[in-house]
Formats: sequence, C-alpha cells, structure tokens
Amino acid sequence: MRKPQPVKGQYIPRNKTNSPQRSTNKSPKVDVGEMLGKLNGDQLAQLGGGVIELANNGVDLAKEYLRTGQVLAQAQADIRKSEAEVKKVSIQEETKQKEIMQRGKDNELSYYSDTNKEANSHEQIMKILDHVGSGKISTEQLSELIFAVKSGS
Repeated sequence: MRKPQPVKGQYIPRNKTNSPQRSTNKSPKVDVGEMLGKLNGDQLAQLGGGVIELANNGVDLAKEYLRTGQVLAQAQADIRKSEAEVKKVSIQEETKQKEIMQRGKDNELSYYSDTNKEANSHEQIMKILDHVGSGKISTEQLSELIFAVKSGS
C-alpha cells in the first residue's frame, strides 16, 4: 500500500467550521453618500446617465419579455387552431372517402341489377319470338308484349 502524499498549502484545522460563503461575504461596509460626495458634477451626471440608461435597458428588456410571451402564446394558439383544422379536414376527407366507396358499391349493385333485368328481358323476348315462330302469338300481341317487357312491367 502506498503512503499518501502530503498536501501543500495553508493548514486548515478540522474542528473549526469555516465555509467559503462566509469568507467571501465579509466585505467592508460602503457608505454610498460618502462616495457620491467625492465625485464632481460631470462624474455625477455620467453616473446618473448610466443609471437612467440601465433602467431604460431594464424596461426595454421587460418589454421584450412581455412581447416574447405574447408571441409565444399567439404561436401556441395558432398551432392549436391549425391542429384542430387538420383534424376537421381529416374527418371530412374520411367521410368523403366512405361516401365515395358507398357510391361505388351502389353503382356496382345497380349495374348488376340492370344487367340482370336486361338478361331477363332478353330471355323473355326470345321466348316470345319462339312462340311467334310456332304461331302461338299474333304480330299485334307481339308488339304489345315487347313493349311491356322493355318497359319492365
């Protein structure tokens, strides 16, 4: 086992609690009135101008913080409004897609129904023509039957 190296520097006793905050806070009391009394008129004017400029800068900074807060609040409100609009448009588009699909299904059913009716009327006409060919139906009855079959009754 190695022997620890000695620490070089000022010795600090262990039983005394000395915090670094206490040592840095110990500063001599400053009399502001006495310091101001030592300044001439130009220096006082410069100091006053500096204080006023510092105060103006502080007010400008506060205004900027307020503007930034307002811009942030407006931007968040705009984002929420845009998100709501996106949701609304999404729901509308979804509804339109469902309507389009339903219309497609309805059109397909209508097509099959119309095709089936046409096939049935064709079969009926062929049967009627067979009856006409065999002489069971007259030509006057034929025109009436064809008209009835075409009209779907």
